[in-house]
Amino acid sequence: MTMMCAARLYDVLCTKYGAARDVIAYELDAASTSDNPAVLAFVDRTGIASSFFENGMNRLIAGSAADQITDGLNQLWFGMRKSGLTEEIALMGRCTIVGHLVSKSPYGSTARPLLGVHDFFA
Repeated sequence: MTMMCAARLYDVLCTKYGAARDVIAYELDAASTSDNPAVLAFVDRTGIASSFFENGMNRLIAGSAADQITDGLNQLWFGMRKSGLTEEIALMGRCTIVGHLVSKSPYGSTARPLLGVHDFFA
């Protein structure tokens, strides 16, 4: 339930401030450097070409809406970990939020559906 609310909140923030493109690029660039196979598979399932998100972590302007939104995602991830959730569940939560952003963006037509816990890690 929390992830559904968080996904909707971040979608509204990205839409309101026109930050979806930059947030998606940042998140996919960061995720593409992960050593977790489930996260790498998530990046592939978005269907977004790596040329879109390459260097996405370095494109954000300090203090911009996208920068603040990605900072919020970082804080949410750390909060989930601090509350006792495993790294895998926190990663899946973040991927779920980003996947929702992708699905609502112009890139959503290339993305495959989001997966449940068992399928995400399979």
